[in-house]
Amino acid sequence: MMRHDGLRAWAGVIGVAVLALVIPTPAPAREQVAAVLHVHSDLTTGDLPLDEVARIAESSGLSAIFLAENYLLRVEYGLPPFRALTRVTKEETSVLGGAGTTQFLERVAATRRNYPRMLIVPGVEVMPHYFWTGSPASLSMTLHNVQKNLLVFGISDPKKLSSLAATGNRYESRYSWQSLADVTPVLLVVPGLVLLRRKRREHRRFGRTIVVVWRRRWGLGLALLAVGLFAVVRGWPFTVDRYPPWQDAGLEPYQTLIDQVDRLGGASMWSFPETADVGQRHVGPVQVSWLTEPYPDDLLRTFRYTAFGAVYEQPTRFTEPGLGWDRMLGQYVRGERSRPAWGVAESGFHGLARGKRLGPVRTVFLVD
Repeated sequence: MMRHDGLRAWAGVIGVAVLALVIPTPAPAREQVAAVLHVHSDLTTGDLPLDEVARIAESSGLSAIFLAENYLLRVEYGLPPFRALTRVTKEETSVLGGAGTTQFLERVAATRRNYPRMLIVPGVEVMPHYFWTGSPASLSMTLHNVQKNLLVFGISDPKKLSSLAATGNRYESRYSWQSLADVTPVLLVVPGLVLLRRKRREHRRFGRTIVVVWRRRWGLGLALLAVGLFAVVRGWPFTVDRYPPWQDAGLEPYQTLIDQVDRLGGASMWSFPETADVGQRHVGPVQVSWLTEPYPDDLLRTFRYTAFGAVYEQPTRFTEPGLGWDRMLGQYVRGERSRPAWGVAESGFHGLARGKRLGPVRTVFLVD
């Protein structure tokens, strides 16, 4: 009897094991993480301190914020052929133009410690390329694509973060014929020094007497010396951008950045592809305009980026049935793309002015 009971017990165990294999068990529930992507603080162009942004996010029921601090906000223009010597620069607060990548990442880490329940992802908003048309001589100039940007996340090494491909970030030394043109005015130092060292003989008449006077050419010598030294200060180290701002480089600067971020193990995201940015102002007699046209079609012409802004606080059409996103997914299915791109909600939060709030536009991630 004891033997039969033991057999029954083992049969029961085996039966339960078989049922466990046959009957599917429900998958563990995934955690929903509500996040806001594309957030600025006063580290760059935002109005609020980063700790205050984290506090507002936490009180709004958010679990994560993805920062997109401006990487480099510097625009330059120089007259040919001596572009460095005649260069005019307009710059606003940015990561590279401010404290640098190391302090930026340290500041984010400090806020994380202050708000341990909030996931704060450091990221940057990169302007890969801009270019000019028109000229001061025509009293009309247009600056293109300063809002055609990519958001970059997931690069936590300060050195790697400092190397991103963007016009104005000459992390790697590059030289071209423009470098030679910019260094040419430096040669004026030589005749300037010669004129200051040499004395020129002059004859002066005083009545019936002619007097020989030896004089240095101070005015011209100092002027040439000043121009040469000024050229050194303005042009050093005479490197140039891979994609200079005096010509349209197409989509190559953007694809270059996307591929670089991919190699560094980060994620890249097209920002506000259906938003236009237009304006103008006068700089003296010259009318300076800026123009960034919507560029949803460029999402179909670039590859290997991670995501794009699909939903934001204005109507969008790229994700409508049969349009851009469907065409992109079709490219992936046909093997024309190595990976699909995710559509995310994009905030562009800078502060609470004009009724802006943190959280109405959010992305919910499902996390294991």
